[in-house]
Amino acid sequence: MSAQKVVLITAGTAGLGAQIAQTHKKIQVINYANNADRAKSLLSELDAIPSTSQSTATPRFHAIKADVGLKPSVQSLVKETVDTMGRLDVVISNAGW
Repeated sequence: MSAQKVVLITAGTAGLGAQIAQTHKKIQVINYANNADRAKSLLSELDAIPSTSQSTATPRFHAIKADVGLKPSVQSLVKETVDTMGRLDVVISNAGW
């Protein structure tokens, strides 16, 4: 059985990004710009979704603060994603400009 895909969703704590996170139900990293409380609330909602995987090696959901308008911030976002989850398979670039 192959490992579940790790998905990074930029601007993932509200609106379309949050809807994607709530329906995708894969291992996810949710990016947020500045509302840590909203990110924590979404992670709590996602953690309540029953898991179909037996793996507990990495967290199912993780939130990372980053400004995707700044290249160094994006580089840190990707690095932290890989460091935390062990890989990165899909990026859903939802942040508006």
